Amino acid sequence: MDLERCPDGQAIEVARGLATDYTEEEYLLRGTAASYADELAPYVTRILVRRPEHFSGTVVVEWFNISSFMDAGVEWQYIHGELFRSGTVWVGVSAPGPRAVAAAGDDRSRWDAGALPRRPAVPVLALVTETDVITAGYAGARRLDGPNLRVWELAGASHADTYLNTTGRLDLTQATPTELAAALAPTTRVSGMDLQHLANSGPQHHYVAKAAIRRLDQWVREDVPPPQAPPLASVPGPALERDDHGNALGGVRTPWMEVPTAVLTGVSPDDGVLGRLFGLTVPFSPAILDSLYGDSYLPAFEAATDDAVAKGFLLADSRPRSRPWPPHPWRPGCPESGSAEERAAAQHSASRTAWLGGPFQTSASRAGASTSSIIGAVRSPSCRTSPRRTDEPSPT
Repeated sequence: MDLERCPDGQAIEVARGLATDYTEEEYLLRGTAASYADELAPYVTRILVRRPEHFSGTVVVEWFNISSFMDAGVEWQYIHGELFRSGTVWVGVSAPGPRAVAAAGDDRSRWDAGALPRRPAVPVLALVTETDVITAGYAGARRLDGPNLRVWELAGASHADTYLNTTGRLDLTQATPTELAAALAPTTRVSGMDLQHLANSGPQHHYVAKAAIRRLDQWVREDVPPPQAPPLASVPGPALERDDHGNALGGVRTPWMEVPTAVLTGVSPDDGVLGRLFGLTVPFSPAILDSLYGDSYLPAFEAATDDAVAKGFLLADSRPRSRPWPPHPWRPGCPESGSAEERAAAQHSASRTAWLGGPFQTSASRAGASTSSIIGAVRSPSCRTSPRRTDEPSPT
């Protein structure tokens, strides 16, 4: 096996405009591979190396995701901020490699019984979304935590989301937290296609992935295992058990689930090759938001963030960038609120709420009420432009 720098290749700056010392270089890896039939064939593949001037000693290797028929550094997009902070080298390999979770990779087109080892010999932390549990079939291959295994099933997260689709690239610039929050606005446009519903716009996948890579590094370096998390609550089907609004119960909890302004899920009504990976957002109506929080949204969000940081699922140094999302809970259906695209997206989401009665399982739906009726206020929300008085009763 031979590794050579690409002809005429030059080191280029990574994250231009940010105060990082990272450069990127491209290499070609050549060798001879053996098939299961003992046949030999030459191969050549590409490797990207992004390295800092001051190296921490840790290397993250990611098998490029090829779901969109091109090399995509999905994990790089989610965790680059943590790599910059720690001085970690990132290596992207242009090949559909083995699904080994000791390395970073997001090419889980399917799960099987061997996807996660029962007794890994090295520390393994698997970050699993709702999409992976239900759509990709991980529910049938779940593993219990062990001495060298931690599985974090992340509530409200999808295999791909708005952060991955657009915001992550903006995060490689000098964008402000407010600009990043605006880029996370619910949208139907992902990967060059238009969905018939709002894609998952929650940022929890990004923030928990950053925590996961730091906890894994600490586990390997200092023998400090990551915290354990309960699995997502599920019922036979399989389906996820959900609260009265439609958000998943159990799993890794974040402020976007504990203090929600929308239904955020990794289970999509779209069964297309890519569409099914982007989950779903159904914004709460103004009436629901007002009845839940009144003027107490930010204090509740801060308290939930404190709890997630204390448990180890969010990083304390991520707080300044996570606080502004959402800067103002988006209120669908209000003529004076949101862009034309957002209002059109709200219509799409409202028209799809009947679908929620299928894959979604909530305590109320098991008692005979459909989930679509529980969150049905999104169909005809009332607009409220002035704050509610403390002596005014909450709407029902």
